[in-house]
Amino acid sequence: MRRRLLLLTALVAFAGCVGDDDDSAPDPTPTPAPGDAALDLPSPWAWCPAADTASTSGGATLQVGDGAIYCATFDEARTLAEEADAKAMIRLVAGSYAVPQEDGEIAARLPACGATAADDSLASDGLGVLRTTTDLGGSGRYRLELRQPLAGASEHELVLFLEGPDDELTAGELAIDGEHFGLATDNEHVLAMQLCEGSCDSFAEGVWLDSCTFARVPPEGHHVEFEGGSVDLQIRIGSALLATQPAVFVGGSGALDGAPFEQRDYWELLYNPEHHHFSRDFVLFVDDDRGVQLTGLDPWGDPPATEVTIVDRALTPLETRAVSDETYDGAR
Repeated sequence: MRRRLLLLTALVAFAGCVGDDDDSAPDPTPTPAPGDAALDLPSPWAWCPAADTASTSGGATLQVGDGAIYCATFDEARTLAEEADAKAMIRLVAGSYAVPQEDGEIAARLPACGATAADDSLASDGLGVLRTTTDLGGSGRYRLELRQPLAGASEHELVLFLEGPDDELTAGELAIDGEHFGLATDNEHVLAMQLCEGSCDSFAEGVWLDSCTFARVPPEGHHVEFEGGSVDLQIRIGSALLATQPAVFVGGSGALDGAPFEQRDYWELLYNPEHHHFSRDFVLFVDDDRGVQLTGLDPWGDPPATEVTIVDRALTPLETRAVSDETYDGAR
């Protein structure tokens, strides 16, 4: 739980003290090059609300793009089984929404929808609260904090934090489109989201969400050969000052007992690292009954040795497969 607070604190602190040396805007999010791994992201769910530009007010505009989809991130304090239970995905509905340029709070609604590992279908429910703070801590930066209630089988709250230079808010044009904001990609902005069942009363509750793509972050790869098969894994790892770097596991491909597979579905992939990704555990479900679990991977081949286990849907071990070869392909 403390690590989540450190992550948010580190990002906010870094964003407030960098960016003075380069006034240029970040490069537009590129289309991944051929062969670069990416998750298969869903089209808008049937329960997503329509854009509602009348539900906010203010002199600036927040432009939400079609790609504004965010996935629950790993927590190194969890197990792989707990990662499965923590999965969630949120889509902010594309549109142009007015936001205040002055300090204060207003009632506001940002249309959003989502899904959880518990098969809960979430959608914006009524008005939330949008708080604007300028010159945050004397830094010349703004913060928008939106608390949006979501309805589903159980009530949830989505909390969105967006930070950037005050000049941007004054100019009146803000934008988010599903890309990762962080030290590896954009030293001017912070975007963090928290999803909680009930309400988010502290940073330690619920799950945190980040980009499902990390498209501007180069991919890394692990290749593992084992008895009866092989697998290529792709992951994109960002940067951080103190906390474990943010990352997204974007899938893998290979073969198991003569049957080829490729998995790019967020819901069929699990990832959990140790601190700073020094050791990495993965699961890819390859069919309706089985998954390939790989534990202890790292870029250096340090002990303990990588283990491959065939597991069922509940991650119960079915059999262990001997590893014959392992290679690492660093960030490209």
